[in-house]
Amino acid sequence: MEDLSLASPPLSTLTKDLTIDFGSGMGFQLNCYSALEPHKTDLWQQFVFQFLPPTGEVWATIKNWSGAALNDEVIAVSEFLFPLSNVGVVPAGYVFEIQVNNNTENNITGATFSVYNNKNNRNIPIASQPILIVGQTWQPSGFPATVADLVPIIAMTFNIVSGGDGATAVLTGASGSVTFSASNTLTAINSEPPPLTFMEGEQETAENSNVIFAQLPQTANTSITQIFDIHPGTGFGVDAIVPTHRRKFRPFPRPRTQ
Repeated sequence: MEDLSLASPPLSTLTKDLTIDFGSGMGFQLNCYSALEPHKTDLWQQFVFQFLPPTGEVWATIKNWSGAALNDEVIAVSEFLFPLSNVGVVPAGYVFEIQVNNNTENNITGATFSVYNNKNNRNIPIASQPILIVGQTWQPSGFPATVADLVPIIAMTFNIVSGGDGATAVLTGASGSVTFSASNTLTAINSEPPPLTFMEGEQETAENSNVIFAQLPQTANTSITQIFDIHPGTGFGVDAIVPTHRRKFRPFPRPRTQ
């Protein structure tokens, strides 16, 4: 998969502010899956915007996994982006973009997380942070990750859920859309494509929310857009592109103040 670019909600089409659940926070999870390859342990890659209560901080996070258990985490890195000016509220018109990057062999090298507000020029982010996988501590060896550890993506899903720990977020406010873009053709399907390696069909994202998504268009394209809305009750963060697998996303601890 080449240079996957995801623009996640809220977008300028929002008519209401999105209010975050102060009890569980919120996460925009782009969950990506890899094919089985000899001597490769990186089977599942997460690229996440985390919204942390009660500070209103927004963080960019990459987590990679080798299996289903929490101790199968092979990489965990997080970078602070910016604080929300109105704690707990994401204003209408904000755009959150995850630019997933790859090398000439289509292996994922990292991602750039960018945020645009509803006031500045769309070409000038209010926050932007690249995160590379190579050089991050690789578990359980404890050595830095190398190019040999990188893998490609063969499928992906997107969820708007809580901030982590398997919690359910009850959000209020806006509707919006999620747009997947790539230089190669994307296709929405309702089952995992072979040879998906990560717990095929057995698990789903552990986090939950009352966000509901419309059906994805079935036509193959280099850009696919899916709209979402807020259900008044507690629903499920419906996935996009392929069904997700259950994974409890553990948020990073907030930095201590001296």
